[in-house]
Amino acid sequence: MPSFTGVVVLPATLSVVTPGDIVLQLWTWHGSPEGITAPGLLGACGVSSVAAMVIVADGAAWRLAVGASMLLAARSLTSVPHVRVLVLRHRNKAVSTGSLVATDLVSFLMAAVSSVLDADLIPGSLAVIAVVAWHWWSARRPVPRPAVIGYRQMGVGLFVVAMTALGVLVH
Repeated sequence: MPSFTGVVVLPATLSVVTPGDIVLQLWTWHGSPEGITAPGLLGACGVSSVAAMVIVADGAAWRLAVGASMLLAARSLTSVPHVRVLVLRHRNKAVSTGSLVATDLVSFLMAAVSSVLDADLIPGSLAVIAVVAWHWWSARRPVPRPAVIGYRQMGVGLFVVAMTALGVLVH
């Protein structure tokens, strides 16, 4: 596994972002154990490693590979907690938006760093920022059915990938 993968996708491995069985407890929040989850660890490393591997195999610079990997991680980092809150709202459960602010700020930072690494990634970075804004806008709307949430997130993911690819191809 490339050394940068762990740094890029670390936030997506945490239980505040990706629910699941905690593999390594790091802290306790309001009496609830928080830490690294198995699904978060496997999913984040797999997706970002494959993307970086394909880019490097195509002969592109490592900066582009790292930046694109960061954009994928940033998109996941912002989307997973927002979807979790929507599902909880759909079930009429109490929700807290504190972790959403933190994960969105890290997503912004990752998008900015990816743009610095390679200017071709600016459209993808702007797409991640647009996704964060859309999540906050949609949080104020009535909660759609879970299937609709899933389809919208699939569209959001395709939007980020398409904008990133467009930026790289136009260069």
